[in-house]
Amino acid sequence: PHTRPHCSQETTKRNRKGECIIKEGYVGKAKGLAQIAWERGLYRTDAKMHGNKIDPDDESTDPTLSLRYVLANCWDFAHEKTALVALVESRGHICRFCVKGHPELAGAGIEYSWGKAKQKFRRDVNDRIPAHLHKNIVACFSRAAAFLPLARVRKFARKTRAYRRAYRDGQPNSLADVEKLVKAYKSHRAADVFDKKFCHADD
Repeated sequence: PHTRPHCSQETTKRNRKGECIIKEGYVGKAKGLAQIAWERGLYRTDAKMHGNKIDPDDESTDPTLSLRYVLANCWDFAHEKTALVALVESRGHICRFCVKGHPELAGAGIEYSWGKAKQKFRRDVNDRIPAHLHKNIVACFSRAAAFLPLARVRKFARKTRAYRRAYRDGQPNSLADVEKLVKAYKSHRAADVFDKKFCHADD
């Protein structure tokens, strides 16, 4: 049978069904920016603070009035690990992020391997059956299928090292056209897009 929730003697308010109206507290709830700044003594009472982002090049705005700016300069906030880093490190691994927008510098040629696997999946392996999706993806990364043999993976890693050397020395070499890569890109690029011929080579 349905039972009504227990109400304390101090609780007098009830809804139309006769159930107690319980006012939730703040235990277990996330704190706001203003509350955290106030607890740390960083909240300014002489001016109105806001939670908007500020433009560092705009001299007309006062950065100390932005709660995001104030808290971002706290040591614990600046060194907070992301959920991805925390998950990877909890499993005993190391998570290192590469330069954004430059897949040619990622890892040991991982973007080239990913581009090659995508090409094989789209052209040869994908049978468009949802039940086979996981098996087909694993097959594209399998050395047994000869899609990504060790020699090809090492070639991709050598290509990545050539790009790094070109950026570090400031001089192009036979494997990297630095002038083409240093252009400003507004979106993330994939290795099979900017270096398609090399990535999709058969040997």
